[in-house]
Amino acid sequence: SRQGLLQIARDKFMNVNFAMSIPTGVVNATCLYGDNLYIGTDNGLVVVDKNWKSVSTPAVRALAKVRIRDIEADSRGNLWFCLYQDRGLARLSPDGRLTTIDAAAGLPDSNVRCAIELKNGDLAVGTKSGAAIVRDGKVVKTYREKDGLSNPTILCLCEDGDGTLYCGSDGGGIFAFKDGRLTRHLTHKDGLESGVILRMLYDADSRGIWVSTGNTFSFYDFSRIRSIRFRAQISSGIFDIKKNIDGRLMLLADTGIHLFDTAELLADKNPE
Repeated sequence: SRQGLLQIARDKFMNVNFAMSIPTGVVNATCLYGDNLYIGTDNGLVVVDKNWKSVSTPAVRALAKVRIRDIEADSRGNLWFCLYQDRGLARLSPDGRLTTIDAAAGLPDSNVRCAIELKNGDLAVGTKSGAAIVRDGKVVKTYREKDGLSNPTILCLCEDGDGTLYCGSDGGGIFAFKDGRLTRHLTHKDGLESGVILRMLYDADSRGIWVSTGNTFSFYDFSRIRSIRFRAQISSGIFDIKKNIDGRLMLLADTGIHLFDTAELLADKNPE
């Protein structure tokens, strides 16, 4: 070019919307299931194959225009969809059948935000009005205000190494349940910088739980909560926390994907 020599390199990112020739939109969840990528949006389910071609399935048609907040695959080959608009929790079985569990079937609320598979194979489910445990397709336990869940709107869930279930709420902090009983309620008095818990990740290597409270980040080592500082600019939120294959922590935020060495984060040495 007239401005000098340019080096052109392949982008690190794959634009799925561009590859599929579909409009951009709000994506709340993605999940690899078999050979396909399942994408949960505010306007239904999108499924693409390994060649980035759209796949029409009965689940895609059944969940058309439904807001999908989370998608989780379990160890039994089921795929779970957390649905809003009073649609409940949908399960896609390995044989292709789609069934739904809602408030009429025992969930605290039919607006479901998140779900995780527990170590014993049960599914923990977070809803707008409490949490629930699902076993073999049936609700076997619920956690509501009467069970100590003073703020019942659950934004995220996490299980630690000894089977304690942590429920992150929308303003009330973190509620910990062990063997069906409330064992601890963590708030700003315990070190949380906000009661809104966007995401938690149990890290066995670091022996604790990473916590996103929006644009602040913390670590809970089961005795105290530490605020974690870093130079990356986070303006409105850390929306997900993942452990990268190389052991680094991956923070998915409004300003991009930030990778950190966990030891540097915990050492408070201005990590890169």
